[in-house]
Amino acid sequence: MKHIIFILGFFILSSLCSYSQITPEEYLKKGDSFCKLKNYDNTIEQYDKAIKFKSDFAIAYINKGQALEFKRKFEEAIDNYNILL
Repeated sequence: MKHIIFILGFFILSSLCSYSQITPEEYLKKGDSFCKLKNYDNTIEQYDKAIKFKSDFAIAYINKGQALEFKRKFEEAIDNYNILL
């Protein structure tokens, strides 16, 4: 009986954890929101999180490059854009 309760609890906990994960698209939206507030450090952080989960997320790279440009980090922006090539 203890094993059944343990297994059932494990499956319930696993399913709850999967619902709480943030998608790359949600990180992108958060980054966009920070960008509108001109909070570019947090903008870049959110885009990096989106890229971490979806390495081919082109719009996140583009938006990150623009945020880097706003911070006048032009070389980093160029390096960031070149990742897409």
